[in-house]
Amino acid sequence: ATATFTCLNDPSHVDVVQGTITSVTTPATCETAGKIVYTATFHHEGRVYKNTRTKKLAALGHEYGAPEFFWASVEECSAVFTCKNDEDHVKVVEAVITEEEVDGETVYTATVTFNGKTYTDKKTASELEEILQNALETDALSEFLLGKEYEIIKKPDEDEMNLLTDYDLAAD
Repeated sequence: ATATFTCLNDPSHVDVVQGTITSVTTPATCETAGKIVYTATFHHEGRVYKNTRTKKLAALGHEYGAPEFFWASVEECSAVFTCKNDEDHVKVVEAVITEEEVDGETVYTATVTFNGKTYTDKKTASELEEILQNALETDALSEFLLGKEYEIIKKPDEDEMNLLTDYDLAAD
């Protein structure tokens, strides 16, 4: 960077001075904008001159990928969505669980809808039995959420489910 100094008494006296540029970055987060402050510093005739410019950085927003499912029983499962930009930002969505027989074995399906997308996790009765046995030894969901900022999104209650079913039937 250069600065041009022109004499007020004689415009033909011009000094061009090399300066240094430094920057300080405040990173953007999911919810807060960041910035980069550039400072150009010039030294001329025993004085220091500074000029700054600020570049704004947009907030990143939350970016959630596929969830991790935590089964507590054949009737209770939570899908945990972790923000890719800040792993401490977590959404916990209670799943609706259905049960069906497939090739003589009971299959449980946990279903959640989050940010307009539906996610499922299927477990056979034998797989679920092993998961639940391990869950008795440790509360995996509580350990996972420890120290994180999270929001629990409840599954629809029976009346809401009936309204959704009635709506779906009426739409056909």
